[in-house]
Amino acid sequence: MERGRFIYHREKEIYFIDYTNLMQEVEFLESIKSTNVFREKVKASGKKDLLMLVDVTNSYVFGGVFAEVKKSAKSTQSITKKTAVVGISSAKKTFLDIVNAFTSLNVKPFNNIEEAKDWLVK
Repeated sequence: MERGRFIYHREKEIYFIDYTNLMQEVEFLESIKSTNVFREKVKASGKKDLLMLVDVTNSYVFGGVFAEVKKSAKSTQSITKKTAVVGISSAKKTFLDIVNAFTSLNVKPFNNIEEAKDWLVK
């Protein structure tokens, strides 16, 4: 399954990362690795205004996953203009606060994908 891809909303390009339904640490880490490869290609292209949408609905963040997500976020902060996330439960909110503290991304949580896409492109 392709976890990272470009989607379009109001004629704007958004990098959509689908981390939904990941309940096993190994599977989550493999998904992060595959999306990192794509992000590195975007980074190499010279893009500096990436709009990113991450969906973590029905997923569980494990210790190793947490470290990799922080590393991924830091590696692309220089090319990312805005980042939105959906699927944040109260437990994941603490995780999001920590990611925001370690990066300058200021990731914004949303209740659904449409709200997130609207915010990203305005």
